[in-house]
Amino acid sequence: MIQRILLQPVATVVRNTNNEEVSDMTAELTLEPYRFQNIYMITTYRCNWDCDFCLFKHNKEEEASIVHMLSQLAYSIDGSDKPAYLKITGGEPFLCPDLLRAVFALCRLEKESIYKVGIGTNGSIPLPDYFRLLETPINIFLSRHTYPDELPSVYDLKRDLYAPSVQFRINCNLIRGQVDTLDKMKEHMRYHAVKSGVDQFTFRELNHVTLEDNLFYPRQIYGYVDYYQKHLVPVAQIEEEMARDPEFELSRITGNAYDTNRWYWWNRPDAPRVSVKFRIIDEQKLVNYNRVTEGVDEYVIHPDGTLTGCWDKDLKLIRR
Repeated sequence: MIQRILLQPVATVVRNTNNEEVSDMTAELTLEPYRFQNIYMITTYRCNWDCDFCLFKHNKEEEASIVHMLSQLAYSIDGSDKPAYLKITGGEPFLCPDLLRAVFALCRLEKESIYKVGIGTNGSIPLPDYFRLLETPINIFLSRHTYPDELPSVYDLKRDLYAPSVQFRINCNLIRGQVDTLDKMKEHMRYHAVKSGVDQFTFRELNHVTLEDNLFYPRQIYGYVDYYQKHLVPVAQIEEEMARDPEFELSRITGNAYDTNRWYWWNRPDAPRVSVKFRIIDEQKLVNYNRVTEGVDEYVIHPDGTLTGCWDKDLKLIRR
């Protein structure tokens, strides 16, 4: 496995919990490298929703057999030199119930090698009973980009499922005209904290996709470029607002050469504090990194069963 490259923290100005201005606070923080190996399994590009901001809905691929997908997953787990964080994505993963059941059965067998399991979902489909059988921690990342919404709450999803290992988080894209300011972020978090009892939120920018050097997406996504350019809300714009808000406290930074996670605490008045994460992916750095770096950076299992060492299906193909 290659050695991950650490980013230089970006200097900023924030306030600590005593409302004292702290310059270059991030410079005092050490960027923490991931303690795990990322394994992404894209179960399907199919979805029962049709969100404008979704890139993957344009992808059309045949789907491999369950046996083939499991063999690629087992190979990825065995090929890891550190515990694996299995991240199950889509499309909507719960449209593949037989595959998910088989994946969880494999995870139970490989529990010593699995650090954590994460699943991204819109949460419209009830969680299966076998979730309670997995001792490994499970993160359910619910896509909630507007409020109010009619999707099931965490309370709804947990009603018939007692599984202490399952934790819920809210994922939200920053989209102009929706959640695009710090005040709207607060309203979004307050709404879902009450509706769903969630205290961990992730916000991210829309995917930066250009027509040039596009290695990750099919040509059908080019219509998305116009959408992203019109609706992009930079994370830096929100962080500038947070720097003037005494309720926010910078916590830590994690990441690698192209993917940075910046964590804050929202110390809410008269309410439990909330964890806020900004995920920032520099896709041009990711493209260049994959072109020049040898070795496996992260395993990606595509819906057609292709196994690669990065997100680009034409680079770092893994053949056995």
